[in-house]
Amino acid sequence: MTRRLFIILILVLGVTSSVAYGAETAAQVIRRTAELLRRAPGIKTSFRMEGAQGAMTGTLKCAGSKFVLSSPAVSTWFDGKTMYTYNPRTSETTVTIPEPSEIAESNPLAAISANQDSYTATYGKTAPKGGKQIVLTPKKRGTGMKRIEVTVGATSYLPTKIVLVPVSGGTSTITLTSLSTKAAIPASAFTYPAASFPKATLIDLR
Repeated sequence: MTRRLFIILILVLGVTSSVAYGAETAAQVIRRTAELLRRAPGIKTSFRMEGAQGAMTGTLKCAGSKFVLSSPAVSTWFDGKTMYTYNPRTSETTVTIPEPSEIAESNPLAAISANQDSYTATYGKTAPKGGKQIVLTPKKRGTGMKRIEVTVGATSYLPTKIVLVPVSGGTSTITLTSLSTKAAIPASAFTYPAASFPKATLIDLR
């Protein structure tokens, strides 16, 4: 092998390696993650959330746009249109027709599955070993979010950590301690169980 041919071969291999490494864009990664979540018949996850108001643990179940979140601090039911949020400290249940930002704050997985064309996706700089970090920045104002940081498994593409940074300030970090995309969840799970809270005061803000 001549020296010139050897140099050409090294350059070709270098270019090929570079293309393979950078072939998958951040947008493609987050779309792949979103597609996995959308296709899942039922999602069940346990999480730990940390923010300005402290930390809490809980569970989240989703099917399509519907979800139910349960935690000692708050419980939320969303049937695809109406959201019921129960506060055990005040024994009050608030009823709303939520904005997308409100849904994202209650169900961080919804932020991933949202219209990807509304965000600019870039790679983050603090990805853990064995993971990929994607930063989603809204293209337009009005989403209520300054940015959303999503960490996914390098091979599974399933989310492991979500950081919400709203325009209003304050950061919420959600670490998913477990996640199943094959959970069997009955439709009734997403309906507010009024009979379970007979003494709750209903605050209807619709």
